[in-house]
Parts: sequence; structure tokens; C-alpha cells
Amino acid sequence: MICKKNIIALYFFAVLCSPILFMNGYGFFHRLLLAALEIAAIYGAFLFIPNIKFRGVASLVFVLFIFFLLNIFLNSLTGKWHVNQLIEALTDSLWWLLVFLFTYVLAQLKIIDESMIRDKMLVVVIFIGSFFSFFKMFNIDGGEFLTSNSVYIPLLLLPYVFLQKNSKLRVICFILIMLCVLLSLKRTAIIAFAATILGVFLLNIRYNTKKSFILSAIYISSFIIFFYNFNNYLDGKILYRFSSAAEDGGSGRVEIYSAVIQHFADLNFEEQIFGRGYNMVRSDQIIEVKNYFRQFYLSAHNDFLEVLYDYGFIGEVLYLLFLFKLCQSCFFWRNKNRAYFCSMASSVIITINVSLFSHLVIYPTYFANLMILWAIIENEKNKLEHVYD
Repeated sequence: MICKKNIIALYFFAVLCSPILFMNGYGFFHRLLLAALEIAAIYGAFLFIPNIKFRGVASLVFVLFIFFLLNIFLNSLTGKWHVNQLIEALTDSLWWLLVFLFTYVLAQLKIIDESMIRDKMLVVVIFIGSFFSFFKMFNIDGGEFLTSNSVYIPLLLLPYVFLQKNSKLRVICFILIMLCVLLSLKRTAIIAFAATILGVFLLNIRYNTKKSFILSAIYISSFIIFFYNFNNYLDGKILYRFSSAAEDGGSGRVEIYSAVIQHFADLNFEEQIFGRGYNMVRSDQIIEVKNYFRQFYLSAHNDFLEVLYDYGFIGEVLYLLFLFKLCQSCFFWRNKNRAYFCSMASSVIITINVSLFSHLVIYPTYFANLMILWAIIENEKNKLEHVYD
């Protein structure tokens, strides 16, 4: 059993570290590694599925997995996809769903629990992700910090920090993640981090003791003061990113959204119902970008639009139901377990913020980190509700 648990722990460590491995793209080695992790998840999940009871978030994830498979099958029949697109769809679009199902199965079989993720791996991964992001965001030649998506590695691990029982370690992790978020100069990341801290505080305000209320007020005030001084240290670059949003339209997001909506309206009825397939906003070359070095095409930069275009009205409804079920699961813990409630609340706030202005769905290794958390906590919820013996 010890050997089995060590293997499982190694597997989840690989999943949590996978965003770092895939940061510079998906080459042959990266896809081979992702395929190996995915095969292990399929084997582990579906070997025991006949004996597993699904409910709530878990049942919806299973339905999403079946629908995504159907979407891949239908689009592969059209003959418009080449082999690389099919492989990409099979590995990338299903990955985060498989991680949830695999984790949920292992949790229900009592092979893993929240303590394994919290105590053995989380701290190491947060330090790796944070320092990796720090060096990734620093431009050695120019001596300036540039905007970088690598910040989402530590940011998406923030919900795990709320599970930490050691208050000093929790504060250290918060500070590390906050530094990475501010240094990234990514507006979405900064908004998501600030909204998470403020949101968790407001959701807990009626349950806070006088001492915790004062401490929370100190933390928020410290963040504001630190933000102001750190912005000055970076010569006003952080606030400039926000003030320039009106000029650049949120890095051109208004034009991107308009183009995606127009192209979706031009699709035939079947494509509007079932979608065009994984990451097809980029593959259909809807938004073209040219610079001095290369020409490339953008995604929708909004998960709700991306899901609508890729998976149609059915996929959009299922994804919205998925988020709704997550919110229900979050508030289930409000009066039962503060750590779970804060962790779930922060994960939902981050997910909604990032989904509105960036992506999680088409970046499977990022989203998978949250799936581990949600699957374990959902299993605990079902145990408390006496869903199974």
C-alpha cells in the first residue's frame, strides 16, 4: 500500500507540475508525456467506474467528458481536421476532465485525500511555480518585467493555500503568489488575485471573530499599501496597465469578442448546436495578429465564447451548469468547514475571473490543478451527504 500511495503521489506531483513542463509549448516529448498521464488517468478512472457513485459536480464532469468525446467524433467525420488536430483534441480537451474523474475515483476508494495534496506536494509546487514565474517574467536583456501567462501557475494554486493549517506557511505562500501576480503585469491575474482575497473576506465576514476580522483588515490594508509602493518601484507600470485598458480595448479583446460572435453566427445550425471542435477559434484563423517577427492567430480570450464556438449551445449549457454546481458545492461548506469553503470560494472566483478575460478550458494543464482540488472536496461533500456507504 505504501508503494501504491507513493506512485499515486508521484502522479499528482507530475500533474501539478505539468504547467511548468508545457510552458514553452507542446512538442513531441510534451505531448507524449501528456498522453502517458492521460492513459494512466483513463485506466485508473474507468477501471473502477462501475463501482463508483457520481453526483453533483462529479456527474456533470462525466457528462461533459462524454459530450467532448462525441464532439471529437462528429468533427473528425467531417474530414476538415488533420491528424495533428485530432491528437490535440484527444489529449488537450479531455485532460482536465480525466484528472477530475481519476482523482474522484481514487478519493472515493480512499486511496488519496486532501492531506496528501496539501502536506506532501503543494508547498513544493508553489515554490517551484512561484520562482519559475519570477524568472520567466524577468527580461534579462531589457531589465524589465514583461507580461507573462506563467503567472497562472502559482495563481491557480492559491485555493490550496487556504487548506494549509500552518499560518506562517500560509502567509509565506500568499506573499510569494502576490509577488508573482504583481510582477507579471497581467491585468487578469491581478484582478483575479484581488477579487479572490476580497471575495473570501466578504463571504466570511458574518462568521469572523473580532480577532480574525482585525487580522483580515490588516492583511487587506497591507496589500493595498504594498501594491501602491510596489507600483512606484516599477515606475507606475502596474497602474499604467489598467489605465491603458481603455486605449487598447483590453489588449484588443473587444474586437476579438466581436469577431468570434460574428463567426459563430455564420456557422450552420449543426455547428451552432454541437460546436466546431477544440480550439477552433484559433484554427479557423478568426483573429490574425502580425508583428515584426511572425504571424499568428488568437483564441477567443474568453472561456464562455470559446466553449460556445468550440462546443456549441449544448457545450455552453453544460459548462454553465458545471460552474453553477461548483458554486452550490462551495456554499455547501459555508457552515460546515471553513477551510473547504474558503478554498472552494477562491477557486470559483479565480475561475470566473480568468474565464471572463482569458482561458482555462483550452489550457488543460492549468485547469487540471483545480480539478484535483474540486474532485477531492466533492468526494468529501458526498460522504457527508451519505451518498454512499
